[in-house]
Amino acid sequence: MDSLQLATTYLQSDLQGRYITNEDILPLIKLLNNRFKINIEGKSVLDKPIYSVRFGIGKIKVFAWSQMHGNESTTTKALFDFFNYLASNETLAENWYTSFTFLSIPILNPDGAAAY
Repeated sequence: MDSLQLATTYLQSDLQGRYITNEDILPLIKLLNNRFKINIEGKSVLDKPIYSVRFGIGKIKVFAWSQMHGNESTTTKALFDFFNYLASNETLAENWYTSFTFLSIPILNPDGAAAY
C-alpha cells in the first residue's frame, strides 16, 4: 500500500477544521476497540478531563501528546488516523500490538483547545 492510499484509508474524517476539542474526540475515543485502554489522567485548570489512549502490550514504550498549545490540532487529527490504522487487521498493526506500548494524550490542554 502506498503512502497516499494508507493515509486516505485510515483517515479520521470526523475531525476537520482548525478547532478540535474534547467534545470532538470523545465520541471517537468511545468507538475504539477493546485493544485500546482509555483513561483520564487528570483534570485541567477548568476541570476538563485529560484523556489518554493506550495501545499494545510490548516492551518498547512510545509516548506522544498533542495540543499542548490548544490551537495546534493537526497532530490530534494524525493521532486518530494512527488509531484507525492500529485498530485495523493490517499485519504491521498486529505486530506493533505485541512489540510496542503506545501511550498518547490526544489533547494535553483541553482549556486552550476550547478557547483556541
